[in-house]
Amino acid sequence: MAEIMEQQLQNLYTVYYQKYDGALLYHDGLYDVRRAYFTSGGKRQKNKVVKEADGVSYRYSYLMERGQPLKWKKAGGLPAGGNQ
Repeated sequence: MAEIMEQQLQNLYTVYYQKYDGALLYHDGLYDVRRAYFTSGGKRQKNKVVKEADGVSYRYSYLMERGQPLKWKKAGGLPAGGNQ
């Protein structure tokens, strides 16, 4: 049964529940990290990226590796294209 569930969920990277998540974008800042981790067969993912939403830039640093929870930090709140 677990194998069947794994096959059915192999492309699920984000869960969105409008009642609690409001008007969030369907692809949150770490969507690409989770997708890369699972499509690479669980290869370690570590990087820093800048994402923009509603004209504001956010910087994320993250680490995702087998057997550990996803670790991430979000910094930002600068106007898009702004410098720190």
